[in-house]
Amino acid sequence: MNSYGDYTVGKRAEGDEYEDFVIDELYKIGLPIVNYKSRVYQYMVGENKTGIEIKFDGNLKKRGNFYIETAEKSHPDNENYVASGIYRKDNSWLWAIGNRERIHIYGKKDLKLLYASKKYQEVENETHTSKGFLLPTEKSKLPHIGDAEKYALKIIICKGNKPYERTKSEKKVRFACGSCDYKFDVFESEIISNLVRCPRCKSNACDPFEEWEEFKKRLEEVRRWEREESRKYLEK
Repeated sequence: MNSYGDYTVGKRAEGDEYEDFVIDELYKIGLPIVNYKSRVYQYMVGENKTGIEIKFDGNLKKRGNFYIETAEKSHPDNENYVASGIYRKDNSWLWAIGNRERIHIYGKKDLKLLYASKKYQEVENETHTSKGFLLPTEKSKLPHIGDAEKYALKIIICKGNKPYERTKSEKKVRFACGSCDYKFDVFESEIISNLVRCPRCKSNACDPFEEWEEFKKRLEEVRRWEREESRKYLEK
């Protein structure tokens, strides 16, 4: 994988973890989010049933501005940008953006109006794959300071802003993959109805090690019986 590929994988993982963090915070205020899992629904409908787009802004604390995306391209070498962010055509009507200290929720239409006003600085990201505008917070050094707070529908100050931390006493469960026979350990908190994906081949045909051993034992017995029956058939 090239360096840009590594970068995008890291950013995607960072965004996914922040999305889970925001879902927890929104649940605390009585707003449950039901995410779509498949790429088909995410592309054709949106990220979730509620219509809230969730974005992590890693530079918020450093720069004091929210970065609101308006266009993107999949690779720096691509010539043209396509509409994305607040101009992506999906079911989203709310925009949740922030970091682990605060989350601002905006109306998507409001953000479009702010962009159309041409009051805010337009920028391109460092990898030249995204364009957007900077919405100044109260700590910004740009003109229109405080507009991020002024136009937010809701601001959530996060009390527990650390990611999930496992306790030293948390148990691990040994799993084995039915596709490639790879054996690996999984924290109990990561097991949801025994649906575990193999870190090697990405198959979800994984079972707790004891069940996997029993399955392998029975499978070998079946194969032994098949070999014996085949031998008897050939000797006739």
